[in-house]
Amino acid sequence: MTERSSSDYVRIELTVGMRLPDFAFTDFLGRERRLSEFLGKYVLLDFWGTSCAPCIGELPSLQEAYTAFKDRGFEIIGMDWELPNDTEAQLSEGLRKAIDLVKKLNVTWTQASTSSIKRLNTERLRIDVFPFKVLLDREGKIISVGSQPISLEGEDLSESLSKVLPVVRR
Repeated sequence: MTERSSSDYVRIELTVGMRLPDFAFTDFLGRERRLSEFLGKYVLLDFWGTSCAPCIGELPSLQEAYTAFKDRGFEIIGMDWELPNDTEAQLSEGLRKAIDLVKKLNVTWTQASTSSIKRLNTERLRIDVFPFKVLLDREGKIISVGSQPISLEGEDLSESLSKVLPVVRR
């Protein structure tokens, strides 16, 4: 039997009802950010990349949902995952491609750079299927992962959000 230190156990299980631990990231403008800045809002973490055609295909549905629900306390954090990302040059080129794409498509929500979430993704969350989405409530607790228990994919996203987010009274 091998003994291991607690630092070997870094994996975060994405379980409905669990609070996602805070993490840092750098956005596409080079600003240092934290997930905790978004507490008090419903947050969709959208794991995507420019080499993922289905990810790009979902951007119109994400834009529609963002526009429709932003006033109800909804935010999106794009978790950009560019491949290959082994060297600084590859990371820089990937960031340039991702920035160009979000500008071209008028994507206005926050985007986390690959280099800033690399350890989070590879060691802690271990997400390797894209697109992949996680919806958090105002306290940072997981409401849904992928399509369980509610669908966060494509046109289903807006319908799911309409059921989950509070109605804003004017």
